[in-house]
Amino acid sequence: MRHCDEETAIRRLKDADLVIFNIHGGGFRVGHAVMYMETFISWLEEIKSRHGLNAVILSVEYGLAPKHKYPGPVLECVEAYKYVTESLSIPASKVVLTGDSAGGALVLETLVRTYAPGLLTNPDALAAKNKIDLPAGMVLVSPLVTANSTSESWKKFEKTDLVSFALKKLIYKEFLDSKCVNVDTLPIINLSGQLQYGFNRFAPKNVMIFVGDKEVMRDDILAMAETVRTDGYAHVKVHCENYEHDWYLIREIVKQKDKPMLKRYDESFADFAVKAINEAAVVDPGEIIESLEPLQAVSKILQDIAPPTSNIIVV
Repeated sequence: MRHCDEETAIRRLKDADLVIFNIHGGGFRVGHAVMYMETFISWLEEIKSRHGLNAVILSVEYGLAPKHKYPGPVLECVEAYKYVTESLSIPASKVVLTGDSAGGALVLETLVRTYAPGLLTNPDALAAKNKIDLPAGMVLVSPLVTANSTSESWKKFEKTDLVSFALKKLIYKEFLDSKCVNVDTLPIINLSGQLQYGFNRFAPKNVMIFVGDKEVMRDDILAMAETVRTDGYAHVKVHCENYEHDWYLIREIVKQKDKPMLKRYDESFADFAVKAINEAAVVDPGEIIESLEPLQAVSKILQDIAPPTSNIIVV
């Protein structure tokens, strides 16, 4: 594996046809930016082979609990997103955000804090004046969308799913610092309940969601998807299979006989991402100041594991 310099990393981002901005999951406590390397490589290969486009994955290496508590990690994600879209002048119209589990929650709050920060405290707040357009698309895999744990799917699958009451308690303690903070006042707890309309204030028009039929958060995820659909702004595609939490990215969960569906879904991901950037409005580059000054957090580029991995960047 070789590392190349930050200037090369920045140039690769700027030259890409499509930028996948990824925020990994792991309950805010575990995981790392390239934990889904197999899937990342597949995405890049499918986008190239099916559409002839050059995609780059930028994956955020944010701080983990208990050392890093809310809102620190989400602010890191916001900084990384603004660096890409503002400092580097990469049009948001060629950016697709992806996030799984806790990463899904970070994706949603990153968009809100970037485009409509008033929503953190007021559900009727208007979008902020912004010099960057909304991103082209968003893919959420088993996203954490609410702190509630009273749904039927919670009751039915809590004993068998990867997500449990014990994990929720640990997140409250280590990430939300429940011993010192009234967590009920935190935006990450209340955001999903407040967002019932006006998704055009912060969300892209194309949304894809993966959910497990046997995961505790199933009912809440499907309810959120229906809320977005009812709002009438975004096009929402939901993929649901008879597996547990995060099955699409934690591929060890999927039985051997069902493995072929993962390739089909990678193909669907590629088609979705390309469709999203094709439909997205083009940002006027004259409105954004050009900057090639490297972000200090850009730490490495992974190369030569396989041909596409030169296009996986960790920040």
